[in-house]
Amino acid sequence: MKNKLSVVIITKNEEKIISRCLDAVKWANEIIVVDSGSTDDTVSICKKYGAKVFYKKWQGYSEQKNFAISKAKGNWILSIDADEIVSDELKDEIKSILLNNEVEYDGYEIRFKNYFYGRFLRFGGLYPDYHLRLFKKGKGSFNKTKIHEGVWLTGKTKKLKGEILHFTSKTIFDHIENINKYTELEAIQNVSVSKIPTGYSIFIKPFYNFIKNYFFKFGFLDGFQGLVFHIVSSMYLFIQEIKTAQRLNMLDFNFLGSLFKRAKSKR
Repeated sequence: MKNKLSVVIITKNEEKIISRCLDAVKWANEIIVVDSGSTDDTVSICKKYGAKVFYKKWQGYSEQKNFAISKAKGNWILSIDADEIVSDELKDEIKSILLNNEVEYDGYEIRFKNYFYGRFLRFGGLYPDYHLRLFKKGKGSFNKTKIHEGVWLTGKTKKLKGEILHFTSKTIFDHIENINKYTELEAIQNVSVSKIPTGYSIFIKPFYNFIKNYFFKFGFLDGFQGLVFHIVSSMYLFIQEIKTAQRLNMLDFNFLGSLFKRAKSKR
C-alpha cells in the first residue's frame, strides 16, 4: 500500500479527553501532535500512544494546524481535534481509500455528530454537519483566520458516510467559557476586516437566529438541551457584536442613536 495516513492534532491541557481521541486513530501510520505548552499529562499520554509530539508556541488555530501538517510524513492527512473521535465506520472508509492507489478525489468531507451537555443534538441545523478534514498532503491547508478555520483544497472533494463524534461543551459552564473565548477572537477578526456592528446585527440577528434554528429547523425536538443550546448560541451573536463595538470605541451614550442613524442613512 503506497498511501500512508498521518493524523494531526493540536493540544493544550487535554489530559481528560485525549486518550479516547488517540485510541480511535491508533491504526494510522503516524500521529502528529503539536502542543502549545500543556501543564498536565497531555504530552506524556500522547507519547504512550506513539505519537510524535512537537512544541509550538500558540500562534492561532490555523498556524498550529498547518505546522502540524508540515511535520507529517504521510501523503494523506486527517486533521482532528482532541475532543473528536473517529467512528469505526469512518475508520473503515479511510482504510478503503488508502488501499486504492488511484484515488479520484483529493479531499473528503466528514460528517460530524455534535454533542453538547452530554447529548447528541440532531436538529436545529446541527446535523448533518460536514467538514473537510481528510485530504492529500500538498493539496490542502488551513486558511489563515483567527477562528472557524477551514481547509482550502485544490482538487475534487467527496462526502463520506462515516462520522466523527465531537464532544464539545460537556456543561453549560464549558459552553459559556468557550463563547467568551471565541467571541473575543471574532471581535478581533471583525475589526481587522473593518466589519462594523449595526442595529440589525446586534439586536435583530440573534433573535432571528434563535427563531430560525429552534422553531423552523426543529431545534425544540432536542429537548431541554436543545433549548439551552439555541438560547446560548444566539447570545453568541449578540456578544461578538458588542465586543466588536467596544473594540471600535462605539460603546457610549450615543451608541444606539448612531446605529439607527447609520441604518437610516443607508436607505
